[in-house]
Amino acid sequence: MQSKSNKRILLKLSGEFFGSKDGSGVSADTVFTVASDIKRIYKKGVQIGIVIGAGNLFRGGIERQQEKNSKVFTQINGDKAGMFGTLINSILLYDMLKQLKVKVKLLSTVFVDSIEFFNPNNAIEYLESGYVLIFGGGTSNPFFTTDTAAVLKAIEINADLLLKATKVDGIYDKDPVKYNDAKMFKKITYKEAINKGLKIMDLTAFSMAMENNLKIVVFNFFKKSNLTDIISGKKIGTSIEG
Repeated sequence: MQSKSNKRILLKLSGEFFGSKDGSGVSADTVFTVASDIKRIYKKGVQIGIVIGAGNLFRGGIERQQEKNSKVFTQINGDKAGMFGTLINSILLYDMLKQLKVKVKLLSTVFVDSIEFFNPNNAIEYLESGYVLIFGGGTSNPFFTTDTAAVLKAIEINADLLLKATKVDGIYDKDPVKYNDAKMFKKITYKEAINKGLKIMDLTAFSMAMENNLKIVVFNFFKKSNLTDIISGKKIGTSIEG
């Protein structure tokens, strides 16, 4: 039975999930796999909002080479390019969900012809009418990550839960890829995460989630049934709450 507390969720996906084997570009097969997982929970009656990063396409706004006199993009214009990168990923996921016969709408926080501009009141109406919503364009402002955009959208649509999809099982006390003795937290508070210096989201996003008491679950998106199990109320990954 579906957990009542998980009626409306915000799913945060990394742009790298959509990348080809070398981590760049977009793989149609991967987008199809992601869309199929989303369709499974959509069919359970869950209201779903989605924010996608753009790391598979562009990181010019945050990468900084250390060599003297190296050429880099300015932060503002790099971040603006990143916003449109999120729209590219969003359009492709939208296309795949449409092909899977899922009711879906793409909303943008930046003005683009033929894409509906985001309005929180309209977004909630769409969710209640059975649409999956994809939010492209980040926060529409430079200097903010898509993690911050995900938290902001979760708050604006009154989501019960923010699901941060990753490639690891949850939050660890140290990098589980590098350290075999890394220990995973099943549950942790916002303050504990900050005090331990755990890199879950950027500080702006995390602080906003804490101030609004938004529950976050960090989980492995690539373990079969994890997403549907969370929606069903099972304890998967690491939960963060007040």
